[in-house]
Amino acid sequence: MTEQTTTPPMKPSEESTKEQLMLAKKQGDAFQAAVKAMDQESGADITRAGEYEVGLVVEDAEGMYHLEGTGNLVWKEPENENAHIEVVVRDAADGRFIPGLTVHVTVTDANGTEVGTHQQPML
Repeated sequence: MTEQTTTPPMKPSEESTKEQLMLAKKQGDAFQAAVKAMDQESGADITRAGEYEVGLVVEDAEGMYHLEGTGNLVWKEPENENAHIEVVVRDAADGRFIPGLTVHVTVTDANGTEVGTHQQPML
């Protein structure tokens, strides 16, 4: 993706009125507060990528709920994991979370050797 420094337009259209755009911006502002809290807690790396804002946090591994194939949430403690990677993707115009994305993260070590690529779960 190429770096973009301008914000995509938020103009009323057949799809969204001025009021709806204002509500979307308020929702994005609330989500921004949560991202800022994550940033202050863990030192998130937040980057603009085209029409998106992408945040990355790496923390110590911790227990969390995982969605099982049966549709049930099951609590799992880390087994061999030593880090927990979180990725946030937001619309750069209104700041809202973008649902339905498939996100992969490739981890490299200090020497630049690829450790592995993993799909990130939706949290």
